[in-house]
Parts: sequence; C-alpha cells; structure tokens
Amino acid sequence: MFFVIKIEFQMKNILSILLFLTIITYPVRVFAGEISVSANESPEKENVIAPKVFVSGGILHIQNVDDGAKVEIYSIVGIKVKTVTLTDGVVDVSDLNKGIYIVRVDKTSQKIVIQ
Repeated sequence: MFFVIKIEFQMKNILSILLFLTIITYPVRVFAGEISVSANESPEKENVIAPKVFVSGGILHIQNVDDGAKVEIYSIVGIKVKTVTLTDGVVDVSDLNKGIYIVRVDKTSQKIVIQ
C-alpha cells in the first residue's frame, strides 16, 4: 500500500514538472508593431511607428500610414462593415452607426468608438 502511494505521488510530481516545463517553453507571441518574441529569443529593436487612429466629426484619421493602404473596419462582433483605400490619411465613417469598431491597417488593429 505504501509503495503504491509513493509511486502515485512521484508520478504527480513528474507530471507537474513536465506541465511547468511545457508552459514556460511554449512560444509566446507579443505584438508590438512588427516585433514577435518567443521564450528563447530577445526582441530585435526596430523603429516601428504604429499607426495612430482616431475619429473626429464622422471622419476617421489615420496617421503614420502611407496613402493607398488598405483599411478594414469591423463591427465589435467581427463583421466587416467597410473596406477602403486610404487617401490623404482620412476615411469617411459618417455612414456607420454609433458603436465600437475595430480598424485594421498595416497588420495592426485598433479600437475606435463612433459617437
């Protein structure tokens, strides 16, 4: 009886250690512009300027993005409501209802609120 309990206790310890090692060595992706980091590597320093997105008076202003970039706007439930090509850093969003939207530009996503 003692032998069986001791083996079960040791197996639980081994499984706990394996689970711990799996968790700490699993690659973790951290999004900060274009930088991704895994547990085994350090982030490379890049001069990544993230797009700045804000709404003012029914106009969506997007800074730090070149004209001609594809802009996608999604509702909060993930339905694409608008796709446009950026011109002069602005997008007309006056046709959208009040609410929270996700704007995707140049592989980055940001939340906006239209009031």
